[in-house]
Amino acid sequence: MGRIAWADAHARKRLGRAQDFDTLILDGLQQRLNTRTWLHERFDKYGKEARSPFYFEYPALATIILREVRYGVNIGLTSIEIDPLLSSSSNATGLEFHYHIGNVHVDFFNWTHVKMQLPAFGHKALIVTNLKPDSLFSTQVTRDDANDHMSVVNMVTDTDSEGTLRIEAVHLDLLEYDIITITLVS
Repeated sequence: MGRIAWADAHARKRLGRAQDFDTLILDGLQQRLNTRTWLHERFDKYGKEARSPFYFEYPALATIILREVRYGVNIGLTSIEIDPLLSSSSNATGLEFHYHIGNVHVDFFNWTHVKMQLPAFGHKALIVTNLKPDSLFSTQVTRDDANDHMSVVNMVTDTDSEGTLRIEAVHLDLLEYDIITITLVS
């Protein structure tokens, strides 16, 4: 069942087990979806498909765990979090990804630059992980007000020893589709 795989994926993310997430959850799910699109509702104890065919849950599950776990894009009521689950090889070589689905746009460049445009409104805390540790980053919020781009927030913030940047909600008052750009300063 999908909710078990969803919970398992989040547990593996919490433990930092990217390889287990790939091999035990995502790879098999993607392989089956790529060959058949629709899966049966459940699998029996031998791994054989059981119950109703053409079940919608697994395509939706793949989409959700890619967004929430692999790319770590989470937009909550009080915060925005970009926390991708990295494999040990991507930790050594850096990570670049471009997530553009619907009205959610995130570009993440090798520990040094993140650009996002999200459907977020109001005061939001911002947490971005997997940036260069113990470094200064410039954070700029640009508002496209009738095609007249203007900067509404421009601040410098440092990352902690694990490469996490945190900005409190009091500093970010967003209007829908503001562009947030985070760039390495030093």
